[in-house]
Amino acid sequence: MSNEPVAYLWQHSETGRTRVVMTDQIVSTDDRWFLVGPLHLDPAPDDTALPRLLRIMGTFDLTTGHASTMDEALDELESELRDVLGHYRAAKPDDTALLRQALEVLESVYPYTDSLICYASTVDEHPPNAIDGNVRDALTALRERLGEKT
Repeated sequence: MSNEPVAYLWQHSETGRTRVVMTDQIVSTDDRWFLVGPLHLDPAPDDTALPRLLRIMGTFDLTTGHASTMDEALDELESELRDVLGHYRAAKPDDTALLRQALEVLESVYPYTDSLICYASTVDEHPPNAIDGNVRDALTALRERLGEKT
């Protein structure tokens, strides 16, 4: 199939409305209509993908910077990225102790948050009404996060 577009997609800058204009159509537009791009029946092949990927891979100093297929290049890049990310993740500090400390503090406070609630008022009228739910949600999130780490 041909890589020629069959139509063009336009979008109105104020309303967000879109229109599809076929290649043989004549449509008048003002400066509020912007061309989004061409529309194809088949996706146009990206002949620049492999050279672009090889250029990016060159920044990682890979020995196989001359891959002949996208699969070869992606496999090599994936391997290199796993190695780089593994070192990065190993260097990240473990925040488990800090999360446990926050959990303990919130658990010690939570039994008393109910006393802050004014049952005659909404949260908009009495903002401390939200504290009980916020502390409960934070406790749940911390427990889930620590459960993943242990």
